Amino acid sequence: MSASRALDIQSLEQLQATLPWEGTQSPEPLQEAARQASALAVEAFERRTPEALERAERLLHYLNVSNAFGVPVHPIASAVWAVLSQALVRGSLPKGDAPAEIDQPRMRAALEALIARAEQVDHPFLDAICELPTEAGLVLYAKNWLASTQGFTSNLLALAQRTTGATRGMILGNVSDEVSGQTHERMRARFFAQLGMSYDEVRGISTYQAGRRSDPELLISSLTLLNFRSALVANAHPTWALGVFFAMEAAFHRVCVRLVSALRRRRFDAQAMEIFTVHVEADEDHAKEWLEILESDAWSATDRARILQGTTAYMALRHDWFNAMKAALRLP
Repeated sequence: MSASRALDIQSLEQLQATLPWEGTQSPEPLQEAARQASALAVEAFERRTPEALERAERLLHYLNVSNAFGVPVHPIASAVWAVLSQALVRGSLPKGDAPAEIDQPRMRAALEALIARAEQVDHPFLDAICELPTEAGLVLYAKNWLASTQGFTSNLLALAQRTTGATRGMILGNVSDEVSGQTHERMRARFFAQLGMSYDEVRGISTYQAGRRSDPELLISSLTLLNFRSALVANAHPTWALGVFFAMEAAFHRVCVRLVSALRRRRFDAQAMEIFTVHVEADEDHAKEWLEILESDAWSATDRARILQGTTAYMALRHDWFNAMKAALRLP
């Protein structure tokens, strides 16, 4: 297959259906794929051209999902993934005045301020959609919440591979909470059923199966959150990704507190709300565990600055995500 066709999902599907270690691989198709991906990356993540941005995020999303949120093995698919992921991360991390080093107290204060800002600025959206006369807002949120968090457990496992000691133990404890007892997939399915939607406990809803590709309610900003997180956990140094996962745990605790209260007012079934009620306590505990790890002496001043950069970037992308949902529902 020529590299000129490598930058569309159908061609990447065909490439990845072959065995990458069989046959010979001339350098020209690989070089051409990297060149095309680089051109797309500039248009998408530097010039922010809407069409290019959507194309790049959809390509990354397909590659992440189809490779179990790991780096693709096929050389052309891997080149496309690496070039686009690098550009996404480079365009998202804070620039300018971001400190190169930071001490523990300043890092903690900055992390807590970012979570507090989300609670004040972004999370009132959750009350607004629960007060709408129909459940259209909840449906849109549910689809994009799951699309944005797809691969969470796989990402945690990848991050655990890049850590040691107490940090790895804490991450694996989080993984155990995700898969033990009543599975999160089953709880999500019950929430979706209350909204009159179907949810595949194995594949979720954010897939590239027929009928899912053109859902207008699945926003590109949801794919951005997934793609950004998946790029960072593939990096050899875990610090930026540690900041992202702290942000996810700390922010989602506050989301769940709001949603449980609002859904009770809508008289949602207790089992349908369980996915949120269990996280009210669980994610508060997880956030404390993450913060304790991040404040440990295992991290240098440079590491702490990178942790803060990861949190800052993720919360900025998450803010854009909330704004996109508001725009889709025409909320102020």
